[in-house]
Amino acid sequence: MGSDLIPYYAGSVNMLYQSNIRNALHRNPNVMYKKLKAKPLPLSERHIDSSLNFVRKYLVAGSNWNDVTFLDEKKFNLDEPDGFKFDWYDLHKEHPLFSKRQFVI
Repeated sequence: MGSDLIPYYAGSVNMLYQSNIRNALHRNPNVMYKKLKAKPLPLSERHIDSSLNFVRKYLVAGSNWNDVTFLDEKKFNLDEPDGFKFDWYDLHKEHPLFSKRQFVI
C-alpha cells in the first residue's frame, strides 16, 4: 500500500515546491515577471549592399512580376511562441535583450 502512494506524493510535493517558489517570487517587490525586451539588430554593410543589388537586378531590369513567387521562410520556434518570451527579472540588475531575427546572410 505504501508503494502505491509514493508516485502520488512525489508529484504533489514537486507541485508544492513550484507553487511556493512562484508565490515567493510574486511577493518579492524586487522581482518582476515581464516580457523580454527585443532589440533589432542593425543592418551591416553587406546586408545593405545585397538588398541594393537585389533591387538593381530585379526591379530595375524589368522582370515579369507575374512569374515571381515570394515565399515566407518563417522559422517556427517550437520551444515558446515567438515574441512572447516572459521571464523573472531582478529589478536591481539590467534586463537582458534578445533578438527575434532568425537568419544570417
